[in-house]
Amino acid sequence: EEEEEEAYDTERGVIDVMSNDPRCKLILSASDPALAKAERDYARNKEKGTGPDESFSLSPCHYYYPNRVVPEGGYLKNIDWYLFRPVEPNTSLQREECFVECLALMETLDDSPITEVTHDMLAAAATMGLQNATRVLVNKYKLDPLYLPNFEVEEELRKFQPNAIQAAIMGGYAEVVKILTSSNMELVIDSHGRTVKDYVQMPGSPIRPYYAQKVLGITVDDNKGQSSPVGEGMDESGSITDNSDSGWNSAESVPYSDTTCGFDVIDTTDNDVSLDDFLKNYYLPGRPLVMRNHVSEAEINSFSKRSWSKLDHFHPTSEFNVGVTAYPNLTQQKKCSRKMTIEQLEKDERCAEMKDLHMMHAEHDQGFDEVYAMYDGDPTSSRSGFRKLKEYFDFANYGWQIFFGSDGSGATLHWHAAAFNILYVGKKEWRITPPQYRGFTGMTAQQAKANIENKPYTLKCTQLPGDLIYIPDHWGHMTINHGFGIGVAAIVPAKDRFVPGYTGKEAKRKKRKVVEDANTNYKPQLPRADDPTHDKSDLEHPALRHHPTSKGSERNTIPFFFVHINKTGGTSLISMLGEHCTRDEYVRERWETDSGYNHRSFHSTAHSYLERHGQQVWDQAYTFAVVRHPLARQVSNFFFLVSTCENNKNKCEGDRNDRLIPTNKISASSTEEEKIGAFHDWMWNLYQAYPPGSPEHYLFGSKGHGNEEYSTMNATQTSWLVDETGQDIVVKTILKLEQLSNNGMKELSQAIPCLAKAHTMIAKNQTPKYPHYSKFANNDRTNKIMQEVFTLDYYNFGYDLI
Repeated sequence: EEEEEEAYDTERGVIDVMSNDPRCKLILSASDPALAKAERDYARNKEKGTGPDESFSLSPCHYYYPNRVVPEGGYLKNIDWYLFRPVEPNTSLQREECFVECLALMETLDDSPITEVTHDMLAAAATMGLQNATRVLVNKYKLDPLYLPNFEVEEELRKFQPNAIQAAIMGGYAEVVKILTSSNMELVIDSHGRTVKDYVQMPGSPIRPYYAQKVLGITVDDNKGQSSPVGEGMDESGSITDNSDSGWNSAESVPYSDTTCGFDVIDTTDNDVSLDDFLKNYYLPGRPLVMRNHVSEAEINSFSKRSWSKLDHFHPTSEFNVGVTAYPNLTQQKKCSRKMTIEQLEKDERCAEMKDLHMMHAEHDQGFDEVYAMYDGDPTSSRSGFRKLKEYFDFANYGWQIFFGSDGSGATLHWHAAAFNILYVGKKEWRITPPQYRGFTGMTAQQAKANIENKPYTLKCTQLPGDLIYIPDHWGHMTINHGFGIGVAAIVPAKDRFVPGYTGKEAKRKKRKVVEDANTNYKPQLPRADDPTHDKSDLEHPALRHHPTSKGSERNTIPFFFVHINKTGGTSLISMLGEHCTRDEYVRERWETDSGYNHRSFHSTAHSYLERHGQQVWDQAYTFAVVRHPLARQVSNFFFLVSTCENNKNKCEGDRNDRLIPTNKISASSTEEEKIGAFHDWMWNLYQAYPPGSPEHYLFGSKGHGNEEYSTMNATQTSWLVDETGQDIVVKTILKLEQLSNNGMKELSQAIPCLAKAHTMIAKNQTPKYPHYSKFANNDRTNKIMQEVFTLDYYNFGYDLI
C-alpha cells in the first residue's frame, strides 16, 4: 500500500523519505535546522547504534546507518558485521530500501540541481555496495559505469577517483559488479586495457575466489598464501629467525613460523613501488600490499630497547593504561585497573582481573618528537619508512597511532579508512577481510581469528620488522603479536581524497565542485576501437549508451498511463515500474494547470491525464488502474493516516488536519476494540464534515492532489477513472488488488514489457498492522455510510457489502 503525497513536506530542507523509518532523509538544504536536529537525535539514541553514522550517501539521499552496532550477545561474544546485521532497526536491507525510495522521490520533485540524478551517484552506490540502487541507476537512468568526473579545482584528486566498476571491485561487491557490467567479465574498465576478469584474478583482490566463481563465473587460483621474499628476521631459506637484536624480549609462548601471504609482498630493496604503480595495481583495484625491507636499518634500530632507554615518554619503565584491545572502551572491554610499564608488557605480565589475557597499549602521536627524533619528529620525511605517504598523498594530516604489546596480544577485528602500518619490533600475524565483510568486535584477537580464519573471504599475512603494509579503505583487519611487538600506523583520511559518496563533516565543510554535462556521455580513455588486441564489444556496454531525460510536456505518444488511486497498492507498482522501466517507457511528470492547480503523475485521475495530454495520446496508450474493496480501502486509509500523525504531529494539527484524524483516541497500545471504535467515530465525523455532494467530499477518500479542480473528483475510486463528463469509465484495464499478485501481474507484464522481469508484487510503504477489515463491518451506521458514499464502487467493481 502506498504512502500518500502529503507525507512529503517539500517546503522543508530535510524530507523524511519513509514514514516508517525516520533515518531515511532527502537533504535539500544542509543549513536547515532540521538536519542538525536529526543528527542530534541520532547521536542521543543508542538504539540506533554507537559511533558516528555512515559517512557516505547518494548525493542528497542519506541514511543514518551507524558505523557500529552492539551485536547480539555483546561485543565480547560476537562480531558486528557491518553489512550483515540481523536485528532491526539496523539492517542493511532497510538501508538499501531507503536509497531506492529516495531516488524515486527525487524524480517527483521540481527540477533542481540538488535533486538531479548525476553520473557520480553510480560510483557512490557501488562504493556503498547498494545492489538495488545500482540496478535502478543503471537500468533506469542509463548511467555510465565507466564515468569519471572532471574537476574544476584540485585536479590532483582525480588520481584517486575510481569509476563505478572499480569502486564495486574495491569493496568486494561481486553482485554489484555483475549488475554494472551486465555479466560481461571481458569488459575493459581502465585506461591500461585491463578487464574485470584481470582485476578479479589479481592476488589479494577484494572479490575473493569463492565469490568470483559463484557470482561472476571467474576462476581464480585460491592461493591461501604465497611465499614471501626474504626480509628482516628471516634467513636465506625464508625461515623466520630470532629477532633478539632489538634488545626486546622475542620469546613466543606459541612458536610461529608462517611466512606466506595471501597478497603481494614486494621486496623494495630492488623494486620501488612508484605512485603510478601504486595507483594502477593497488589503490584503484583495492588490493592490500606489503613492501618488504622498506624501512632503513637505522630507523628500525631507533625502536630498539637500547634507543628507547634514552627516551622520556617511551622509556621502558614508563607506565601506560593497558587492555586486551587497543581502545577497550569502544567494545565493552575494560582496561586493566592498574597501569603497566613497557617492560612489564615485554615480559607478558598479566592484569590481576584478566589473568588469562595478554595486554597492549595504543595511543596517538603525542610522543612522535621522541620516537622520530632522527627526522625532527616528522615520520613522513623523505628518508622515513612512511615516506610513501608524502609521495602518494602529500596530505597535511594523518591519523597516527603507535602501539606496543606483549606476546599474544593484538588488535582485534575492526575497520576504518585506508592505512599504512610499519612493524619495528617482533612478528605480526594479520587476518584481513574485504569491505563487504568488515566487522567490529571486542573479542580477543585470538577469538576473532578463530571466527574468521577459515572463511572464504579471509586473507592472511605475516609482517616482519621493516615491512610497510597497506590496508585499503574499510578492510576488516586484526593482528596478533608473536613476541613483544612495536609498530606505528597512519590512517589516510577519506576527507582529503575524492572517495565516491563521501559526505563526512569535513566534506560538507570543504565541498568540491564536480563539473559535468548531464546530456553528454563521458567516455574514459579506453583502448582504441581499432586496436586488434581488444574486442570492440568491450566498448559497447549497454549502460554506456546515453538515454536523454523526457520532459513529458511535448510528447506525442506515451506507452501507458497508470491511474494511481490512493490506498490500493499503487506505490508497490510504482516502485516496480521505476526499477524495471526506462523514463521513456514509464513517464512521470509534474505540471500546473491554467487554474493554478499543481498535478503530478503520482496521483492523477484519468480526467487530469486527458486534460494534460489529449484524447489521442490517451487512446493510443495502455491505461490501467488498481482498485480494492471499498471498506478495506477506507480502513487502510484510517490506519495509514493515524500512523502518519504519530510520526509527524505537525501534519495533523489545526487546519492541516482536514482528514479529521482522531490523534488522541488511539495509540500503538490500544486494544483491537478501541481501534475499531475509533474508526467508526472517524467515519461519522467525515460524513458530517464532507457529505456526498459537498465541494470537499473528495476528502472522505483522499487528498485532492490537484484533481479537486475538476467536478468529477469525489470520494469514490470510480471518480478516478472517468472522463470529463463524469459518466464514462475510460481506463481500459481495471485490476483488483486482491488478485494482483496472481494473474494480474501476468496481464500487466504482457501489456507492459518492461515489467516482464517483475515476477511478483512486493509490498511497499505498508500501512501498520491493524485488524482485518471484515471486523469493521458490524456497525450499522458505518455500513449505511459506506453503502451511500461508495455505491458506485461496489457496483462497478463487483464487490459485495459485508
